[in-house]
This record gives sequence, structure tokens and C-alpha cells, in this order.
Amino acid sequence: MYKALLLSLFLVQPLAPPVELFEPAPIPVVRQKMGEVEYVQQYAKVLFDDYELEYILPDGRRVDVLTSRYAYEVDWSTKYCEGLGQSLSYAVATNRNPGLILLMKGADDERYNQCLGVITHLRSRGYNFHFIAINVESGKIWNH
Repeated sequence: MYKALLLSLFLVQPLAPPVELFEPAPIPVVRQKMGEVEYVQQYAKVLFDDYELEYILPDGRRVDVLTSRYAYEVDWSTKYCEGLGQSLSYAVATNRNPGLILLMKGADDERYNQCLGVITHLRSRGYNFHFIAINVESGKIWNH
């Protein structure tokens, strides 16, 4: 048995080098992903007349967009809960109403409905909450 195993090891041919299924692109494709800051800079001009970007509070926190009436937090839809809390905190710190600008990567984002439900509940409790949702793929803006 040992001799047969040893003989089979010598008879096995080495594997051929792997075949490349895809040729590498001649020029690497680099997709520029914009972050919250770039989207804020792009859409603030369209949404607001008077605003200040990255307003710094005395304790060092930064309000993404501050207008005469609202303190806005800008967040991706995956972090809408954090955005709601931050906007409420910024509203108290600046003596303004809370606002949230929600960035979505698709029109079928269920978090939009969840966030809108929470904001509707906050409004029923007396908060003057402003909500803006932006689909970053299509550029469509929902202003609530």
C-alpha cells in the first residue's frame, strides 16, 4: 500500500497555472464616493437661502447646517436614529427647531418610512421638526 501511494505521488502531474477569466482594465476605474459633507455643500445651495455649514457649538460639536429657524443634522438613512437625536440636541443648543436631512442611496429605502414615522410622532408631541430626504442616485428631494 505504501509503495502504491508513493508511486501515485510521482505520477501525478503538476497543476496548470490558473486561467485568468477577466483581463485587467487598462485604466483602473475609480468611483468617487461623496460623503455627507459634499452632499451638504451641493444641496444646501438649492434648499436654503441663508445658512451656515459646519456651525461649531461652544462644546465643540458641529451642526451640519444652521439656518435662522432650524439646526439640521445630515445623515445617511442607515443612521437615521442617530441623526434624529443629534438634530434634537443641536436644536436645544442653538435655540432653534430640529431638522434632519436624510441621504438615501435608493428610492425603495424602508428607513425613509421608519424615519418619517418617528418624525410624525414627534410632531404630534409638539416638536416643529423639519425633514428633508434626498435620493443621491436620482437627485430627487422630498421636503416635509
